Amino acid sequence: MSEERNPPSAFFQGLLAASVVLFLASLPWTSFRVNGSREGLPGWMVLLIGCLGLFDPGHPAHLAWLANPLLLLTWGMGMARTGIGTRRAAVAAGGLALLLALSFPLLRTVIVGDTGPSQVTGLGVGYWLWLASLGCGFAADVTRWKTGAALEREPIHA
Repeated sequence: MSEERNPPSAFFQGLLAASVVLFLASLPWTSFRVNGSREGLPGWMVLLIGCLGLFDPGHPAHLAWLANPLLLLTWGMGMARTGIGTRRAAVAAGGLALLLALSFPLLRTVIVGDTGPSQVTGLGVGYWLWLASLGCGFAADVTRWKTGAALEREPIHA
C-alpha cells in the first residue's frame, strides 16, 4: 500500500507536535529535587548527564533516562513512510518509554555528582512536562497505528 493512501492525520500531527513542544518545554524546568533541597536539576542537565547513571546498577532509577532515546525513536518511526509493522514497533517503544518514565518516582535514589546516592524528595515541573511529552508521543503513535490499520483493511475501489 502506498503512503499517499494513508497520510498522517491532523490529529496525529497535532499530538506529535505537542510531544515535541512539551519535551522542549521540559528542558529548562526542574526535573527533580534531592535530599530535601529546594533547588533541583533542570531537564537539560538530566538529559545530558542522566545516561552516566546507567553505569551504576545499584540505582535503577536511571533506567528512566532510556525513555529519551525511545521517545526520539518513536517520533521517527511514527513519521516513517513504512507499513503497519513499523508503526506497531513505534507503539511498543512509546509504551516502554512511558513505563520507564512512570517508574522514576517509584525508585527513590539517584546518583547526583560524586556525593553518592541521593534521595529523590520531589518532582519538578520539568518531570511532569516530560511525562506529558511521552504521553502525547505514545498517543500519537497509537493514533497513527490504528488509522493505518483501518485504512489497510479497506478495499481499494478503482
